Amino acid sequence: MSMNGLTHEEIGEILGITKEAAKQRLLVKGIKPKAQIGRMNFYDEFVVDLIREVPKGGRPRKNKKPV
Repeated sequence: MSMNGLTHEEIGEILGITKEAAKQRLLVKGIKPKAQIGRMNFYDEFVVDLIREVPKGGRPRKNKKPV
């Protein structure tokens, strides 16, 4: 963990997901970074709990109709 906060990669490691998935979840929730140094964004530690239960997204499953 960095002194400035967590990066996408660190958030992904904590949640057991890829850094791209962590970034997408942050975007879906509309969470902005608390700091940016160069191209790296840093987030508060509490955002991990906020994005833990964000749905994956994608197309919903079709209902199977009995024949």
